[in-house]
Amino acid sequence: MKYSIGVNLNASSGAITDQEVFRVPTGHRAVVTMFFISNVGGSTTTVGATWHDGANVPFLGAKSLGSGDYVQFGGGEGLFLVMAEDDHMVVSVASGGQCGLILSYDLVRADSQG
Repeated sequence: MKYSIGVNLNASSGAITDQEVFRVPTGHRAVVTMFFISNVGGSTTTVGATWHDGANVPFLGAKSLGSGDYVQFGGGEGLFLVMAEDDHMVVSVASGGQCGLILSYDLVRADSQG
């Protein structure tokens, strides 16, 4: 099944560090098809994202985003990340930042071939 989640990341009262935004449920795999984060605030902020799969795999580290800027991974044919059961994704936003995150994925049973 296909899903998307949206997360408002408002760090106006202090930095958001290592906020878990998605965890693969028990017995499933997630095929992440798009990761999109946008600075919706009025000033430049710094964002980061890490995939935890037994090790910490940073895939977006200390990226400076001006107001209205965004970073997108995937969203096109053939670009994806396969996450196993209990893998999770965390994001960080510097103090004062306001960002929106959209994560789209397919969730499949871990024992399926799809």
